[in-house]
Amino acid sequence: MQYSSFVMGRKTYDALQNYGQKLLEPFEKLTIKKIVVTNNRNFHPKPGYIVANSLDDALGHGPDVLVSSGPILNTSLLKNGLIDKVIFYAVPVTVGEGIKPFDIETERYLIPASPPRSTEGVTIYEYRVVH
Repeated sequence: MQYSSFVMGRKTYDALQNYGQKLLEPFEKLTIKKIVVTNNRNFHPKPGYIVANSLDDALGHGPDVLVSSGPILNTSLLKNGLIDKVIFYAVPVTVGEGIKPFDIETERYLIPASPPRSTEGVTIYEYRVVH
């Protein structure tokens, strides 16, 4: 699937900027629109990123939007009925459980769309969102 834009929160943007040039450069060369959602009107990302100060503004950059963000933005999108599908990539790690993708329990919002599948040690979970 082709996506029209990639939406992230400001903290995800900050984390990306700390990845180092070798990891960051291929992402920044992608021709997809890169949108950072923030309430901070003084936030100015480097060139190549668009700032959105609302969820509607962030999602208004095309029909198929890929969101990769933290629990605050993810929860807001889910609660406001602004997403249709959630895909989790579970990568085994030896350092704890990682960051939870939502700030809420999601059972009432998410229904498995297909059985989990594994590829190259990564388990992929797809969910349909109940509106």
